[in-house]
Amino acid sequence: MLTFTEELVLLLNDEDGAPLPIRRDIVACVLAGAVLMNLAFAYPIDTDLEALFVNERTPTGNPALDRILARIAARSEVCDTKTWIGVLSVEEAPSIHEQTMAGLVERGILTVRESRLPWIRSRRYPRVRNRGYPAARSVRAPTTSSLGNSGSHDMTTQALVLWGAGTMRTHRTLWLAEELGLDYEHRPIGPRTGETKTDEFLAINPRHKIPALVHGDICLTESAAIMTYMTETFPVPDHVHVPGDALGRARLLEWCFFTMSELDANAIYSVRRHGDLVEIYGASPIAVSAAIDYFDHQLECMEERIAGAGPFLMGAKISIADILFMSCLDAAEHYELALPDWLRDYRIRMRARPAYAETYPRNYGGRSAPEV
Repeated sequence: MLTFTEELVLLLNDEDGAPLPIRRDIVACVLAGAVLMNLAFAYPIDTDLEALFVNERTPTGNPALDRILARIAARSEVCDTKTWIGVLSVEEAPSIHEQTMAGLVERGILTVRESRLPWIRSRRYPRVRNRGYPAARSVRAPTTSSLGNSGSHDMTTQALVLWGAGTMRTHRTLWLAEELGLDYEHRPIGPRTGETKTDEFLAINPRHKIPALVHGDICLTESAAIMTYMTETFPVPDHVHVPGDALGRARLLEWCFFTMSELDANAIYSVRRHGDLVEIYGASPIAVSAAIDYFDHQLECMEERIAGAGPFLMGAKISIADILFMSCLDAAEHYELALPDWLRDYRIRMRARPAYAETYPRNYGGRSAPEV
């Protein structure tokens, strides 16, 4: 299974192994953030609205991650995530990139060509089922080519399985699969039910988190990574936006990172942590109030940009950014956060989509989406 850092390194290089024309400072910040996300997903670190702190000092076994973990643990001053991204992007980004590329080469995911440029082995396009959409197109997919064991392995014969139900994050993957018209199996296991701690699922995700994707010998366990994989692996219907150049990809990822970090992790999950999961994390009315204020502020700051984007965040077509964003709006509504009136038309438009209507009750145990 690839780490988030490895996924990003692959995305930041073209099919010949050459770096895409993206500003170095942006790449450095992305790599620094990816390392911190890897550490957070593996549990050694955690964050709240004010600080990044160490949960566990035991090395993860990944040299790149363990060097950063040791550096964070050794610092006596408490810093927030933004500060650490700034520090690591300046001082550690080249080493992060170098170690990550070396690891990909060592694992056989990349191959060194002419003793200098890594390149990706092959391209594979699995099948989709016909849902009556316009003809699908193949898109350039650097990560797709790197996953799996050998170029001779025919991915079109491999089953696609999506694990998980009951959360906004599991709904994302199901919704996108239907938008793409994919043929897949759904295993609707729930969080904190014991179903994620079976031997079968722990072999897929030792962190016992959902959603998860299994496609042949490929396993992915983060909703945004799963969605990126699906849009860059399978032929895409014409009604779905997938960028074809570096700038378009960066702008799509900008929306995705904004939603995943500012809305999902920093705001909504803080409300869930001290609400639905109060028995685990304890009550904290101050943290909940701060998270709600933060959520409102982020939406307010993005109002003009969202309103001017068009029917969808990337313009005329739906994208993974819309699915991520709408899932957070659904979760906010569930936790009784007041949503601004200027988002009403957008929410109505998203809920009217057949793929949303089909997967929402399946994800949420038969519950229909509330009226906007």
